[in-house]
Amino acid sequence: MSRAKNRREEPPSGGLSRRDLFKSAGAVAVAGSVLGSVRAALAEPEAAPEGLRVQGPGAVPVTLTVNGVERKVTVEPRETLLDTLRLPLDLTGAKRVCDRGAC
Repeated sequence: MSRAKNRREEPPSGGLSRRDLFKSAGAVAVAGSVLGSVRAALAEPEAAPEGLRVQGPGAVPVTLTVNGVERKVTVEPRETLLDTLRLPLDLTGAKRVCDRGAC
């Protein structure tokens, strides 16, 4: 009986074993998932309906009132307020501490 447990069945001539079938199916599923996400990432964004203003990943004009003075600056959505104050506006009074806000 122990021989039957340790014995591995050979695939039929010219066919796939069950193990090979499951390996192939798993590889196809992973490849399909990866290709689907890559296709979605590369797809062009859908056009916005007429009259709808879209704020996308490009730079956006912003007006900030700092110390009672209005300052106009163009910033990208990924920039923080601290980076905007320190870099383009050259206001170095605000200091960066730990980048996480947990201090």
